[in-house]
Amino acid sequence: GIREPFLSELLGVLETTLGSAYPDLASKRKGISTVLSGEEEIFSRNLDRGIEILQAHIRNGTLDSKAVFQLYDTYGFPIDLTASISSDSNVSVDLVMVEDLMKEQRKRSGAGVAWKHEAISTESPPDHTGSPCNFTGYSNLEEPKSLVTQCYTMPNGYSWITINPCPFYPEGGGQVGDKGELIHSTTGAKINIERTARNSNGGISLLANGQPVDGEVYVARVDENFRKGCSIHHTATHLLNAGLKKVLHECVLQAGSYVTSDRLRFDFTQPRALTDSEIRTVEDYVNNIILANLPVAAKTMHMEEAKELNAAMLFGEKYGDTVRVVTIENGDTNTAESVELCGGTHIESTLHAFPFKIVSESSTAAGTRRIEAVAGKAALSWLEAQKKTLDQLCGVLKVPSTDTLYQVLKLKNRIKQLEKELLTLRTQPIDSTAPTMVSLGNVCVHTIPNNCHDDKKAILKMIQTFANAQRDKYPDSWHVILCGSQVACTVEPNNSCISTGSSAPHAGKVLKKLLQEFGGNGGGNDRFAQGKADIDCIDPDAVAQKMQNIIQ
Repeated sequence: GIREPFLSELLGVLETTLGSAYPDLASKRKGISTVLSGEEEIFSRNLDRGIEILQAHIRNGTLDSKAVFQLYDTYGFPIDLTASISSDSNVSVDLVMVEDLMKEQRKRSGAGVAWKHEAISTESPPDHTGSPCNFTGYSNLEEPKSLVTQCYTMPNGYSWITINPCPFYPEGGGQVGDKGELIHSTTGAKINIERTARNSNGGISLLANGQPVDGEVYVARVDENFRKGCSIHHTATHLLNAGLKKVLHECVLQAGSYVTSDRLRFDFTQPRALTDSEIRTVEDYVNNIILANLPVAAKTMHMEEAKELNAAMLFGEKYGDTVRVVTIENGDTNTAESVELCGGTHIESTLHAFPFKIVSESSTAAGTRRIEAVAGKAALSWLEAQKKTLDQLCGVLKVPSTDTLYQVLKLKNRIKQLEKELLTLRTQPIDSTAPTMVSLGNVCVHTIPNNCHDDKKAILKMIQTFANAQRDKYPDSWHVILCGSQVACTVEPNNSCISTGSSAPHAGKVLKKLLQEFGGNGGGNDRFAQGKADIDCIDPDAVAQKMQNIIQ
């Protein structure tokens, strides 16, 4: 019977019980409480609204596929639960149509993000490539004398190797590992390094496209452009985190990130979508800090010292006694714009990250949002691509760029108008030309042509329009409409001349029994029902005979 949010009230008990193991429960309590309460409010609001919508449809005796999908997509109602509740009230659900809508939604979701979702590879190097090494990658991008200390060659010709010293940064902290090459010190033979990862012994393993010789010396060279791109986007990620906290307040918590050479992805806790104004404000904040040309400094210190600096940490992450802190400090105001625990690589000055551009903002889960962005040269390339697309669009529309939006909206409205006119034209011939009809007793089976081709929505609309017209014109008969594999049934339930034995006429129940004879399924209310058979062309005479058997 609890109606108000209550989970945040249990934080005190949780902190007392697990606070020693998870100190963030105390330091981040305000943010955690805000997120918990927000999640509960969203869940309760969606549940109440979803039940209200479902009950309204059931009272009306109809529950179309769009409504079922909306309940699932917007309010989190499982489709099987909706179907079960509806069935108890003799209202059926077209599960085939719902699945089609879900497929369309998945396509739209994929088109709504800037890039395909990527993640740092979870494939680990073999355990026995775990020799310790001296990592020099924070200060050096090349080591002239790196010794191959271990090499494990795989059947595909690739090798996991360890070298010492090693300038290659391994995957970690959301940042992808370095790429580069090894050059043999005497022969000059080159071997590409395609991935760098941590091994189980805490060392660094390199994935080589070839077979370096164990015990030989190589020049180890990091791909400078790739590393710089990663460093630019990692620094931009820190600034984005700081900007979100400035605009959305301190309750924002980082929920994950992905940093590579040409883009970044940042997940954070937030119960709602950001407004266009908020996105622009965050962008402006980041670009202003970048243009201030602030120094980016990394320092190793004790954890207690980092806590005194209020360094940002990932909730639930385990840290050692000694940590690396990356600070972006504004000397003019003597304040730190960003202080974070981070083992990743960064640029020396924020100016290298200009310009910064947010390219998408979306939801990844309830209460979690995702921002995708570009910075530096990658942002310039993205902006150039956008300009090229705009120029092409202006050429097609034959308008200047300032009039593009108006022209597109004008065309969109015109398309909607033409779609309505087309639907009207598609359904008109059904009434004006006599479709094929088979009569048996008080059963009329109509076979109508499919004028709408692959447009499923238009087909169903056409069938329903025709069915309603036949029922209104001949209310003393059962009407079955066949259109390819689509089947509909309609009847006037309040007509005393029609009966189905001892029970009142019900189109949904009758159609369900009928389609079982043809390997299909369907249903609806007492007046109108629709479904789909397992075959494309149904014999109308057979339908008329089976209908007689069912309604008698």
